[in-house]
Amino acid sequence: MPKAAKKVSPASGKQLPDSAKGSFGPALKKARRIRHLTLDELAASIGCSPSALSKIENQKAAPSFGMVYRICNALSMDVTTLLQSRTAARAIVTKAGHHPVYHTTGMEWTLLLPSRPEHRMEASILEMVPGAKSDMPMQHGPGELLGFVLEGKFRLTVDGKPHHLESGDSFAFTYDRTHSFANAGTRKTRVMFVLAPPIDFASRSHAPKDK
Repeated sequence: MPKAAKKVSPASGKQLPDSAKGSFGPALKKARRIRHLTLDELAASIGCSPSALSKIENQKAAPSFGMVYRICNALSMDVTTLLQSRTAARAIVTKAGHHPVYHTTGMEWTLLLPSRPEHRMEASILEMVPGAKSDMPMQHGPGELLGFVLEGKFRLTVDGKPHHLESGDSFAFTYDRTHSFANAGTRKTRVMFVLAPPIDFASRSHAPKDK
């Protein structure tokens, strides 16, 4: 049997190791089938065409940031649960190449501390190509979001006010405030995010939508 082709990160252009969990599409297909949903049914619930959803499942297209949110809400799952990380639930150390990874348009998310019932926070590193941005304003339930810019230029907009950050800058706010973000530079941007408590997609009263 021929080996599966290695996945290429749209954010960095580098090949991901076979152990990296960047298989959002196959995981989505599995979750959809477990729920006995057809492509047409899930596509209708998230507002896209069955063909577009099929391309995501078969890794022929990367979903937008807003699309990931709508899919997770439709399935009542968070991204970590959808990816079914192989990292042990109570592991103290996660070795390089074994962090769950998933892609949205122009972005690569590496999950450092996945969202699980036993965790009181979640942490991730976001890598963005120049021009990449969240494609909708976000607003979640009560909690706090902390971020640290590791590399590049980062534009964060909170309640309509833009904030321009560079490497070494940090930010923090309660994530019931409307926010969005973008790579404001000409090179890649890397930002570490910590959310406490983790976002519960299944119980959120209002899901973000694409504009």
